[in-house]
Amino acid sequence: MPNYGWPLSKVLDRIQMTADMTVEDYLGESEWFRLVAYRLRDSVLFSTLSNQWSSLVFPEDGSFALIHCQAGGQSGVWLHYLATDDQRSDYLCGCYQIASW
Repeated sequence: MPNYGWPLSKVLDRIQMTADMTVEDYLGESEWFRLVAYRLRDSVLFSTLSNQWSSLVFPEDGSFALIHCQAGGQSGVWLHYLATDDQRSDYLCGCYQIASW
C-alpha cells in the first residue's frame, strides 16, 4: 500500500491489523477507501471496526468516518478521510450505517 502520510497511513495500518482485508483507494484521490475483508461479512467488519473506532483513529478522530452502505452499487464498508477543514465542515466524522447511496 502507498504511504499516504500521517495520519492516514497510521489509521489504515491500524485498520488492516484488525482483519485480513484489502483497502482500495477509490478514485485514487486518498479520500474514500473501500474496505473488503476476506473472511468477514461487511456487517461484521463494520461492527468490529466501529467497536474499536476510538483507538483506531485517535488522536485524529475528527478527520475520519466509517460508513457501512448496506445495499446498492456502492455497498460495503468505507473509510472517508476528511483531510481539510472544508471536508470536516461538509461531512460528519464517526461511524454510520446507511441503507444505500
